[in-house]
Amino acid sequence: MALTADQIEKTKKLVASIWNQNIADSLDYNDEVEEVVRQAVEALGNCNQSINYFFLGIAGAASGAYVVYGQVWLRDFALDLARAIMDNKSTGWAACVNTVAANYRSALEMASLGI
Repeated sequence: MALTADQIEKTKKLVASIWNQNIADSLDYNDEVEEVVRQAVEALGNCNQSINYFFLGIAGAASGAYVVYGQVWLRDFALDLARAIMDNKSTGWAACVNTVAANYRSALEMASLGI
């Protein structure tokens, strides 16, 4: 199924926050790209407990709950996640964001190409 314009916009914001705007502008957005971005966001949440707690807060989860990194969650909170990543990229999140960006870059490009 093709992504809607809204889903593309949200996914693009997340790509720009994790990688950069040039990469975000160069991709052909499809379900596979959205899945790679979902995996990257999950890896980011798992990289650092404080990031995971922050994502819990965005999702409005109760204390002691956990984030289910599914497509619906990603679509519902993509803009908030992108803003949080951008706002915290130069702080303690930098190592995690850079690692996730490097680890998922090839998969992102291949998904965009339909490979």
